[in-house]
Amino acid sequence: MKTDEIVTKFFNLKRTMGDLLRLVETDRDLGLTEMYILLKIQDEKSITLTKLSEITGYSNSLITFAIDDLEGRGLVKRVKGRDRRAFYVELTEDGRIKCNELKKLMNERIMQIFSSLEESEIIELVESMEKILGILKKLESKAKDELKGKET
Repeated sequence: MKTDEIVTKFFNLKRTMGDLLRLVETDRDLGLTEMYILLKIQDEKSITLTKLSEITGYSNSLITFAIDDLEGRGLVKRVKGRDRRAFYVELTEDGRIKCNELKKLMNERIMQIFSSLEESEIIELVESMEKILGILKKLESKAKDELKGKET
């Protein structure tokens, strides 16, 4: 397969996934990035910005910008760590309520989107996504290692 075919397939996959995710988007005030960050904070309870960056794959600057925005909306709060150098981010009560609403609406939308598929197709889709993610993570790790080797 030619390199340009692979690149085209990557972009088509990215575009289609983005289109599907936008269908799941449940809040006009929050974008997908903010929704994802809120849900990750809910999963972790209390998390540093660095750890949040690692988990989400978003840059530190994007995480900081999003947290500033979410804090301004009263959905998250920064809390000093024990060593006073690290800050943790936690959901506020409004943030917890918002996350519960988001999860409920997202589940409803996902069920609506997937309702046209047979159970076996859903299972096949999920298994295929897991396989693709595994392969892509291997490629990413190898590429990062090779790039690090060239830098030194």
